[in-house]
Amino acid sequence: MSEGSHPTLYIILDNPDISYFYLEEENDISSPPTDQLTYSGLSIVDPIWETIDPNPNLQTLYNDFNERIFSGMLPEIEVKWSNRMTRATGACYPFFDEEGNCVQCRIYLSKPILELRPRRDTVETLLHEMIHAFQCFRKTKDEGDDHGPNFQNFVEILNDSLGTNITVSASLEVYVCVQQPS
Repeated sequence: MSEGSHPTLYIILDNPDISYFYLEEENDISSPPTDQLTYSGLSIVDPIWETIDPNPNLQTLYNDFNERIFSGMLPEIEVKWSNRMTRATGACYPFFDEEGNCVQCRIYLSKPILELRPRRDTVETLLHEMIHAFQCFRKTKDEGDDHGPNFQNFVEILNDSLGTNITVSASLEVYVCVQQPS
């Protein structure tokens, strides 16, 4: 890969369950990913981001991840900090039309929890919620299970491709319980 260029992670949509991704590197789109996706030359979870950008703008992160990881397939979504969310690190709220189509989502991340955590936790929580939004718009959500096999498959693919540790359930559950007032 030439200096200054970055691989782009593409989602192969032949399968509506989203089962395969690949990286485009120097016009070679035939090989599956072998390296972690870089973000300005660094892994999106590289510890140096704690120094470079410890408190990222959520909307900017969303827009960058939508372009680089989701190939721009997500619509513009409002992403905000929530000062009231204390039992979860994030939430995706979908809105549906009369036919049951997802027409909009809002993503909220817990400021009280995540502001005390490493930047990596914010990145992984945002990606977790972006998967929910993607499944809503693409209609690939498992019936009756927000974190079913399709979601788990998506998480596994992103973790393998990005070097992240996105979890299926709240990974900070113990931390959240400790922070709750008695």
